[in-house]
Amino acid sequence: MLKAVGSALVALLFAADLLAANPGGIDVAEVQTHADPAVCLVTVQNSLGITVAYASGFLLGKGRFVITDLAAVTQPDATRATVRFQDGSMATSTQFGLANPSIGLAAIHLGDTLSRAGLTLSSEPIGPSPLPVVLFGWQWGNRLANVVGRLGPGQGTADLAARLGVAPPAETWGFLFLTGGTLPGASGAPILDQTGAVLGITLLLASRNTTLLTVVPSDVMHGALLSAKPELKPFADLPKPLWPVQILRVAGDPPGATEFGQLVETTKTGLVCKRCSGKGTIVEGIYGRRRPCPGCNGEKIACPSAAATQLAQFAAQGARFVHVPGQDERARRTSLAAGGGLLQGIAKAEEGFRTALVRAPQMGLGRAGFPKGLVVYARVRDTLQAPDGQYTILVPAQGGSDIAVRSDALPAAAPEKADDAPAPGDWVVLAGLAAQTFSVESDSMVYLVPFLWVDAPDFGEGPVPPPRPRRPGPPDAGDDAGNDPRPPRGGGGWRW
Repeated sequence: MLKAVGSALVALLFAADLLAANPGGIDVAEVQTHADPAVCLVTVQNSLGITVAYASGFLLGKGRFVITDLAAVTQPDATRATVRFQDGSMATSTQFGLANPSIGLAAIHLGDTLSRAGLTLSSEPIGPSPLPVVLFGWQWGNRLANVVGRLGPGQGTADLAARLGVAPPAETWGFLFLTGGTLPGASGAPILDQTGAVLGITLLLASRNTTLLTVVPSDVMHGALLSAKPELKPFADLPKPLWPVQILRVAGDPPGATEFGQLVETTKTGLVCKRCSGKGTIVEGIYGRRRPCPGCNGEKIACPSAAATQLAQFAAQGARFVHVPGQDERARRTSLAAGGGLLQGIAKAEEGFRTALVRAPQMGLGRAGFPKGLVVYARVRDTLQAPDGQYTILVPAQGGSDIAVRSDALPAAAPEKADDAPAPGDWVVLAGLAAQTFSVESDSMVYLVPFLWVDAPDFGEGPVPPPRPRRPGPPDAGDDAGNDPRPPRGGGGWRW
């Protein structure tokens, strides 16, 4: 009897947990059968082919249009969008059929490139009682995820406009409000009911350095589609949205502030020579003779493969952290200060370390393996004026493809020199996320989203020279690799 009661109590508690995690008892797996083939990642490119924004979207009706965030496709010089689905299928759009600034959404045209049906927009308004729903979108621009919640009435357009400090639209209607959570970086994501019908579309708005999730009712979008003129136009004719949407520019899960602080310290520790504990010298023999450490050539820090991999992760996650939409300014500056200390140490490193870093496979600038983190010594060559602004072109010390960075992003990436940027001819240590390659005429370049940069020693005009040849000599004349001996340094360990 007691055993039966205990089993019933466990079952009751388990059911309560399921109900708390799944309000309204909505069948997420069933809804997902509708969402997976239709919800897509929208990647927006400029005329150079550089990705400038990420958003979520969904196929509509017969599959010829994708509904997505208007702000994403109205980025400067946005010329096309690539949509990608959970099964890996892709399509490209260069035209739109509808764009409504007061709604903040656009219908971009795919034509008949995909042989699949889309989702249906509900034409019925949401009542006063919240409904169980599932939000589907591409979280941080890299994976399809979902959140279960309840959808109910929210602020009116006039009240929201006053809160955000923008001019209210001529149309008056009410946004919806979603409880239960959100999907970061997934503006334009649909909210579905149990049948797979779309009840609303999310917009991630910027409100005083925070993200405000609001939902456009599907019946409002449905009415806009019915009243629209059937005319296809290029992206260049898209109107600007009324609402201040936070744009995701760097895909991938960013670290939290604490996690990134730990990553910085782990990276610093990994660069300190293990053989001499960062002292630059070791003691050998029965007489305790001190000699330069063969592990770091007496330089106290070294760049073996594991350390180069850690540096690449530091650069990639640093770029993601500082470019989080709505990132707190204090947290951003703190991360730059912590990372700046590490880069300053790399900038003052001696020839052995610099050569090892330049030649590390993890820092290669080939055509494969993007996106990836990079820490490079580079010289500013000149600038490139593009339709969406100016790019600073840098020549990496290892040669190969040049690096292009948005010029307006460099001042914010200086840890100590606010509003400063390197000038042509300057050498820097630059850390960031190498996102992709692109071409300007016949030149292939690597587009890099910067995390931070610091001044570096002058390497001269060309790439870093090859390592010096081995010189013969007695065992104590050099290290195990045959490098030239260096005078013993002080006993103090390396300090960042």
